[in-house]
Amino acid sequence: MYAWNSGQIISLFIVFGVTLLAFVGIQVWLGEKATIPTRIATQRTVWSSSIFTLCLTGAFFVMVYFIPIYFQAVKGVSALQSGIDSIPLIVPQVLALIMAGVLTSKLGYYMPFIYAAVVFSSVGAGLLTTLSPGTSTAKWIGYQILFGFGIGCGFQLPQVAAQTVLPFKDIPTGIAITLFFQSLGGSVMVSAGNNVLNARLTRYITGLRLQGVDAERVIDAGATAWHGVVPAESIGVVTDLYSKALRDTFRVGLIMVCLTCIGAVFMEWVSVKRGPPENIATVKEEKSKVGNK
Repeated sequence: MYAWNSGQIISLFIVFGVTLLAFVGIQVWLGEKATIPTRIATQRTVWSSSIFTLCLTGAFFVMVYFIPIYFQAVKGVSALQSGIDSIPLIVPQVLALIMAGVLTSKLGYYMPFIYAAVVFSSVGAGLLTTLSPGTSTAKWIGYQILFGFGIGCGFQLPQVAAQTVLPFKDIPTGIAITLFFQSLGGSVMVSAGNNVLNARLTRYITGLRLQGVDAERVIDAGATAWHGVVPAESIGVVTDLYSKALRDTFRVGLIMVCLTCIGAVFMEWVSVKRGPPENIATVKEEKSKVGNK
């Protein structure tokens, strides 16, 4: 693990920035032949829904990855039991995803569920940052249900939005863009969350200078086996420190899910029943011809 100010990390940031600028420049230069034509990338709902899904999935994968670690490292349950305890997060997400899809088709608008996703997931993520060794079963179940429901409300809607606002020929590219940002959010934020957990846990343990407790050994042992590398008299203290480090990690998810509001406010309120823009133009043209006759 490298520090943020290390040469390796700085070099990676520089390479990323240079290659990103080169990619953007090539896309602009190629015009309509580009992988991502400028007219699609700059379409209001496309770029705003990409921001929305980047932040939403980033928050989701942080929580779905580290909540089982909370159960194992802090609550002291097995890996299997931690998976069972995470069901209240997954089931509401699936149900909300189905509900949002069905009701969007019925009502014709996806934006109410985008806003619901922002509200419910933000509140749920905020509550999840309060998890501690003494959190009751009713609370951690309720927190997960609230967060999972919010995530499910908005998880698939960026793709629906792209299909609604783009001409038929551009829909595959629009969906690909939103799926790319969806995958990017999950992969990047899990790594960021893991970095936060390790860094904070190391800081908290070394700060107390507990006899016989080595931060590196605790991290290397993993969530289920760290008790075996810590003296019995220090297990309670390290459990509290692990919980504190995990709360800091959950705050990464909270920040990301709060940032979904940036994408949400810029998305267009458009009916999915109207069809792609080119279909609307065709209908208007046909009506105009009928009127002229």
